[in-house]
Amino acid sequence: MTRPKFQKALSELPPCIVAMETCGSARHWARVAQAAGHEVGFIPALYVKPFVKLHKNDAIDVEAASRPSMRTEAVKDENQQA
Repeated sequence: MTRPKFQKALSELPPCIVAMETCGSARHWARVAQAAGHEVGFIPALYVKPFVKLHKNDAIDVEAASRPSMRTEAVKDENQQA
């Protein structure tokens, strides 16, 4: 999915919880998702690692995010990130 298509998809979804593994561009996409009305939480890669059996994929992120005890990080705005 291209970046413009992903942004459009986020804007067309009804408000929901979006969980992302932290990475270089995750903060940008979290702000885009928040602007579209979604609740966003970051999962540190260290917390996802125990769920990986063979290969890393998005289904593993979903399983990790669905755990009630999973801690997430808050989204920082551009000033906080700088």
